[in-house]
Amino acid sequence: MNPLAHLARRGPRPAETPPAGLGGADVGPGALSTLELERAPETGSGPAEPTDAYAADRFTVDPSEWGEVGALDPDDWNHGVPAPALPATSTSTVRQQTTPVRLLGRLALVVVLSLVAFHHSVGSLLHTIGSGSIVAYVLAVPLYGALAAVAGNRRPGVVLASGVRVRDVVLGAATCLVALGVTTLLGPGLSGVYGLWRLDLLMLWLFLLGATVLCFGLRQVVRSWLFWAVLLLLWPFPVRLANSVAGGAVGGALLLVLVVLAVVALGHRPHDPPRRRVLGSTALVGLVVLALSGLTTHPQRLLWGSVVATVVALLWWAGQAHRPSLASVPERRVRGGAVVLVALAVVGLLALPAAPRAAAPSTPTGVTSLSLGAVEVPGWDTTARRTSKEQQRYFGRTSTWQRISLRQDTGTADTTGRDIVVDVISTPRPQVLDLYPVVTTYPMGTLSSTPDAVVDLGHGVQGQVFRAHDAGRDIGYTLLTFSWRLPVDIALTGGYTGPRAQLTQRITLIAVDDQREDAPFPTPGNATLDGIRAAFASLGREPQVRAGARLQSDEQLLDDAARALVHQRLTGG
Repeated sequence: MNPLAHLARRGPRPAETPPAGLGGADVGPGALSTLELERAPETGSGPAEPTDAYAADRFTVDPSEWGEVGALDPDDWNHGVPAPALPATSTSTVRQQTTPVRLLGRLALVVVLSLVAFHHSVGSLLHTIGSGSIVAYVLAVPLYGALAAVAGNRRPGVVLASGVRVRDVVLGAATCLVALGVTTLLGPGLSGVYGLWRLDLLMLWLFLLGATVLCFGLRQVVRSWLFWAVLLLLWPFPVRLANSVAGGAVGGALLLVLVVLAVVALGHRPHDPPRRRVLGSTALVGLVVLALSGLTTHPQRLLWGSVVATVVALLWWAGQAHRPSLASVPERRVRGGAVVLVALAVVGLLALPAAPRAAAPSTPTGVTSLSLGAVEVPGWDTTARRTSKEQQRYFGRTSTWQRISLRQDTGTADTTGRDIVVDVISTPRPQVLDLYPVVTTYPMGTLSSTPDAVVDLGHGVQGQVFRAHDAGRDIGYTLLTFSWRLPVDIALTGGYTGPRAQLTQRITLIAVDDQREDAPFPTPGNATLDGIRAAFASLGREPQVRAGARLQSDEQLLDDAARALVHQRLTGG
């Protein structure tokens, strides 16, 4: 018999029992008290949460007074009293027990379907990693996420469970749709700066977040906020920004080590080894590995220090590890969440555009006499030359940058020709040219992220024409840029000993609409903000690229100069 029902049928209390006994005082053998009883967790597809009326009817009894009830285990009286039956919940909600193995299987489903939806981005990422890019650190992000998950689960009171409500399904599905929509809309507009921004990977993170809300509920996502903050490293832009500020891959490497140290600090518990000892040893090992990894010549190794630091932190916590429990845990979720996620993955599979691929450096043809000396352009006089190391923070410490100022030779002393400049960036790492296109290299205002025209410069070399306007100076600029990979073996300054035929150059010719002699030319610098404005200015419209036969006056001027430069460098004439 239900103990509470048994108590409800009990006769009236003895008249001599004073009211004070209701406060819990012992007034005689078998006296009742109204000490509040902790309600046991529900099992199976049982009733819903108790209402206030039921919550007020809680008692503790002396098991020896009631023979029928005393047959139960005395320990069960504080933790195992069955709850009174309540009306059943909605048929759209399943309230049951589940196992950690099933929860892990559901998590694997979330990951697999997210990767299916963004398969173009995953393929592009693997291609970029294979080319030796610093984005290779993304392979270690799951390890960083595992460290964050362990740190979060070490907090007291964390229980593996799942609670999905209708509003969680709506919120998760809406988040996934936003990720798909942003990727579809921004794809064409960001094609010129795709390699630098990789917003598709940021949207992949957002899709994973929405899918997790859809399958596990918002509460579980909020509880694991540290994991999601670390998983945001899937977006490589913060690491590249750190590299830009620090002047090399050491910036991104230090950022990754700092993230690991922050996770270790947040996961510390009072009975752990001293925080100073754990953080100090983790930081020391990570920094020593960074110093020995040779980031100057191998920037893709920036993940080594953070990976070793993560392993050290996990070893410190291994002494407090407990065997994971496979016992069932309570679950409350809405039916159909997995079906919604499958439908969203199919939408992403069919609707997301392919990841844009930057044009590879041209491989010149018809090379008869390769000239590697100073840049000379037939029909133009060289008026100045200068070099700078500023661009090494973007294109590597073994890269070089040179600016040549040219003046058009008119053949007569009475007529002064136009002035242009030629910027030559040489690097043994061709992949960095995709990361930092022209729009992010020259801070000049309204430079478009996509070219205005494409021209054929001969010998299999393709050039791109850009137009820009500097509102601050009220000056217009015209740029013609091309890149090529020269078929030579050359050791650049810094002791580069890379593979054969890896000297890659980007050559940019710039003309100013203001034809005065003192007209300012733009200099290479950090044009990240200009890249942002150019990307968002091009949203919602397809790039319009003109043919080379429809060039304007300054564009034709640069086209003739570029053709002469290409021919002179490849044939010596």
